[in-house]
Amino acid sequence: MAEKAIAEVRKKYFPDLDQPVKDYSAPQGYVVTHQNSLDTQQPQGNRAMSDVKQSVIDLAAKLQAQMTLGEAGIVEVPKDLFAQTLPEAITLETVKLVQDHTNDLVAATAEALGNLAIPAFKADEKLEQLSVEFGCGVDSLAGTIQRSKDYPAGGIPKEGEARDPNATVTKYGIVSMKYGVNAHANKGTLKKVRDGINKRAAEALASA
Repeated sequence: MAEKAIAEVRKKYFPDLDQPVKDYSAPQGYVVTHQNSLDTQQPQGNRAMSDVKQSVIDLAAKLQAQMTLGEAGIVEVPKDLFAQTLPEAITLETVKLVQDHTNDLVAATAEALGNLAIPAFKADEKLEQLSVEFGCGVDSLAGTIQRSKDYPAGGIPKEGEARDPNATVTKYGIVSMKYGVNAHANKGTLKKVRDGINKRAAEALASA
């Protein structure tokens, strides 16, 4: 039992202990860091990013090769950059079909939520909001509908027009929809990449 418990702790908290020793002798990219006023070169990607998937590192290299630093800190890329990243099994037509379905799904969810909410609001005067959320693979779709909400009335007053600055207008059935992409969240692979960038940036810039 003790050996099993130790193995579980190693797997959960020290996963790198069971990984093979990395070979740094092969050619690879380098970044320059500034420590104690001395420039030192260290392998890029294997440092602070060793737990990032190799496929992500390879894709990053492919993207970086297409990026050019333009004016005012804007990175310029070719218009077909996204298409260049697609694996052979996925075409732009397939992507468009999925995106079109996602757009329709968001709109249809809002319509269904409204169909439920309006009679529910009418039947229960104390009910102020309905909400729904469900998974879309690893992503999620969420929506809310409020009974009503007050907004400032009427835009910019015309010259000489008298208007109460505190006047409001009430709108009913206020719908808010959100499609959450898991890859955008600060977790998983993106979190590992962000942590690696934070570390490399601190080493390169903090003492600059």
